[in-house]
Amino acid sequence: MRVAGQQDIVYPRSNLLRNHVMHVDNSLQALFNPGEADNFFQIDGLPAFNPAGIGCYDPINALWLSEFSRLIYRRERDEIPTRDQSFRSRSLFLAEKGCREDSFFNKGDGLTVSTQASILSHPQLKAAVLVFRGTLEPTNAVTDILIKPEDWEGVGKVHTGFRNALQVVWEPIREALAKVQFRVFFTGHSLGAALATLSASRCLHDNGPVKPAALYTFGSPRVGDRVFAQSLKGLSHARIVEYYS
Repeated sequence: MRVAGQQDIVYPRSNLLRNHVMHVDNSLQALFNPGEADNFFQIDGLPAFNPAGIGCYDPINALWLSEFSRLIYRRERDEIPTRDQSFRSRSLFLAEKGCREDSFFNKGDGLTVSTQASILSHPQLKAAVLVFRGTLEPTNAVTDILIKPEDWEGVGKVHTGFRNALQVVWEPIREALAKVQFRVFFTGHSLGAALATLSASRCLHDNGPVKPAALYTFGSPRVGDRVFAQSLKGLSHARIVEYYS
């Protein structure tokens, strides 16, 4: 579903993979629990992330951001204490690519809201990413179904559940973003895509700590109404979905 009124461009997943071979896992676990994968960033011929790739769609950055959006689903010992010693953390996968996880956010009310996000960076390339996790827990499902529109900081109306999910974690994210010295790309999959969109909006219209370099969303649901969508004018947003012709 599109953000109402948004003039975005929809890219089929095949465009992401052109000239690059991704080792795809088609198992049910990869579908329902993608964080348990062990093939993150295994894309043959993947060039380096391009921090200058703003203002227009960059297929290489789309590949990187799709993998960051998959990696954020990986739950570590702070979430699953029974992980054994051989478990590979997000940081290990990131380090292999010259990246690091600067901050991990895990906030909720224990009942209806649970939100996870990370700020990742590549110091050598001087680039950072704010990535949100999508639907994984029962509380995320509750978030998804709270669809009644609510006022969004005076700029249109947005999905109630998405608004609530960002609110519980926005203040620590805002404080962390204020310390980032690099360009910040916003991204996420599914529910995470909706939260990335809302966080980009907060940065644009709420004296945000950074100006989003670009927003890349994967399988994003509808986030807000036409007024909200129009308030994002000027934001470089690539919305990537899977479809079949």
